[in-house]
Amino acid sequence: MQMSDSHLGITTAGQIRQMLKKASAEEFDVIVHNGDFCGTLLGWPTVRDTLRLIRKQFPDKPMIATIGNHEYYCQPKKSVQLADGRWVNDRPNMVSFVDNLNRISKVFTEYNVHYIDKDGVFSLPGEPRVVFTGAGGWYTNPNPPTNDAKRLPIGIDGDTNRYLLNQAE
Repeated sequence: MQMSDSHLGITTAGQIRQMLKKASAEEFDVIVHNGDFCGTLLGWPTVRDTLRLIRKQFPDKPMIATIGNHEYYCQPKKSVQLADGRWVNDRPNMVSFVDNLNRISKVFTEYNVHYIDKDGVFSLPGEPRVVFTGAGGWYTNPNPPTNDAKRLPIGIDGDTNRYLLNQAE
């Protein structure tokens, strides 16, 4: 079963459970989630909550995942008041950004998910001709048409998108 863009927080837990229930009627060997678990700015807790839903339905299926751009988003430590009186979220700082990514990696380990970005190529036991590989490397665009500029810290090595592309490569 392949899934992506579950966006828990935009999509409800009930909707995800319903989709997983439909999928359980099918025969498949592996679950692949291609990222964008998050529909909020909560980062790792949303990944964890999505994996809880998946593992409740499929506790023993091999699972492979990578993260999408929404997993890089994490709640900033503070809000900032603008001159016009509106409050907006500040960008996350580097400490919260890195902490979020480290926690996502730990959540994948906790839920027995092969994290392609960290664990590398995956092949099903008994199926050496079928391999899964990849990376979250869509950051070749210096100005992707997303909220990334608002949700990522400024200045990782001077250029957030270049940093993420180098990590993916």
